[in-house]
Amino acid sequence: HRLDVETSGLLIVGKTNRLAAAFLKMFNAREVHKKYMALVKGQFPSEGIIVDQPIGLSKDSAIGVKMAVNGKEAKVATSKFELIETRGEHSLIRCIPITGRTNQLRVHLEYAGYPILGDKMYCNDDSVFISYHEDGETPELKKKLVLYRQALHAYQVRFMHPFKNELMTFEAPFPDDINYR
Repeated sequence: HRLDVETSGLLIVGKTNRLAAAFLKMFNAREVHKKYMALVKGQFPSEGIIVDQPIGLSKDSAIGVKMAVNGKEAKVATSKFELIETRGEHSLIRCIPITGRTNQLRVHLEYAGYPILGDKMYCNDDSVFISYHEDGETPELKKKLVLYRQALHAYQVRFMHPFKNELMTFEAPFPDDINYR
């Protein structure tokens, strides 16, 4: 299990090879359930949305590692998004990945028209990512991004312990550094 560099929150690490192997098997069987929170651009629909679109490497992006809906060698991907609250021009949402593709939540939110605040790669504008890597964080770039890092946080992980057969749920509060008001 891993998180993108700028994503905060919970991470599962197996302390032994046996435990790590058990968790890998559980992730592959979709037996580990994760929930995220994100601040996104726009007023998110109160009824929430489900994005059921395949993801693969982008065919059109100048960024070689960028994923996209219907990209090259796309694989099935499904994400569920629920509104928590609207904050002016932005929304706090709950994100539930049904499948586990690279950058899935970020890709699906960009595709749906609600990019995550602070996301340099999936903000509907490749020039933001390129500019960030060439010039660093400039005042113009910060204005476009609203936040200095992507506002995506892994706040809950739930699974049946592989050896104790006990339901485990862990939660981490939304961090203050991305709690935009």
